[in-house]
Amino acid sequence: MHATLPPRPRPALSAPARPRARRPSPAARGPRRPAPGPRPGRDPLRPLPPLRLTRRGRAVLVAAALPVLLAAVWLGTRAPARSAPAVPPSHQGLPWVTVQSGDTLWEIAHQVAPAEDPARTVHAIMRLNALDTSVIQPGARLYIPAPSTP
Repeated sequence: MHATLPPRPRPALSAPARPRARRPSPAARGPRRPAPGPRPGRDPLRPLPPLRLTRRGRAVLVAAALPVLLAAVWLGTRAPARSAPAVPPSHQGLPWVTVQSGDTLWEIAHQVAPAEDPARTVHAIMRLNALDTSVIQPGARLYIPAPSTP
């Protein structure tokens, strides 16, 4: 036997629309809040009272500053021990010149090695003295490359 069943109702694809709530008009909401400003009872031109440092506050301040101070002293005493020696070991025994006012590296290179190419000698002096630029200061000691023997 074959029976025909009535069709089942299908669920709706979208939910039924809800009625939208209406916002009250600005007049119905009441007065607006005042803009933030100085608090009532406080004169905006009157300065704040001076900071009072309590006994506990002083102790905290000293406890915070003491390690910083000790670290600075410790680093200050360690700096001379780590500074470079007056003459680097690689420069011992090398000839040197003291820069006079008006001297240039080119002139010094020509004086110390007149037979050599001055550009090569300038580069050798800069490399030997760890100079970044060719600017030299009067009174500075410049190590010069050892003269080459023919």
